[in-house]
Amino acid sequence: MKKNLSCYMCSNPAINMEHVPPKCFFPKTSNGAFAKNLIKVPSCKTHNNDTSTTDDLVSLLLYIATNNRKNDAVELQGRKFLNFESENVDSKITSLIKILNNEPRIINLEDRFRDKEGETLAFNYNRLRPMVQETFKKITCGIYFKEKNKKLYGTHRIQEFIGRPKDYKLALEWIKLKQEAQKIFNQYKTEYIGGNPQVFKYRYLEFSGSVMFEFVLYEEIVVLNSVHTTHLLMN
Repeated sequence: MKKNLSCYMCSNPAINMEHVPPKCFFPKTSNGAFAKNLIKVPSCKTHNNDTSTTDDLVSLLLYIATNNRKNDAVELQGRKFLNFESENVDSKITSLIKILNNEPRIINLEDRFRDKEGETLAFNYNRLRPMVQETFKKITCGIYFKEKNKKLYGTHRIQEFIGRPKDYKLALEWIKLKQEAQKIFNQYKTEYIGGNPQVFKYRYLEFSGSVMFEFVLYEEIVVLNSVHTTHLLMN
């Protein structure tokens, strides 16, 4: 790492490099198939090591939110989470406890959704949402720093489409919002970027006073973020 760099999210001195998205999102393989050319940005302790527990929790939430028909990357993530003899066992247990402390219950998918079969774990996601939002705020700032070599300061409006809301009207609003965002990106012929598209890819558009991001995880989970910028600083 170069000397005298400051953190990608604040003015504190950088002490190491942070993976964007967090490294735990990418499953390990012997040939590194899902971890090619990972993005790294200079980070202070607060925005790197101090958020590792939150990163692990969000990674588990993303796995739970994927459909029953999972791609290869998600299958590997599932094996990692279920292997309690592997590394980071304490972090896995901590993440599971946080989820299971939020009104866990088993629901029949056919009773809730017409196009689903079987059973799944349901819980109160709203209590965990702030951690998810903070993680994607970091991802947004990291991606912008990587693309522009600038720090992104502003108001983040993050809409994460994790799971499926039980309210039918809200579900329709989600679909409409995603379609409108994708329409804008397609109108400007904005291509996805990412060396590991089965895990993570993104695209963004910059307008006067705002930046719009779309993140796609494991080829199905979509997160949108519209940032109203206050100022941009070079590192």
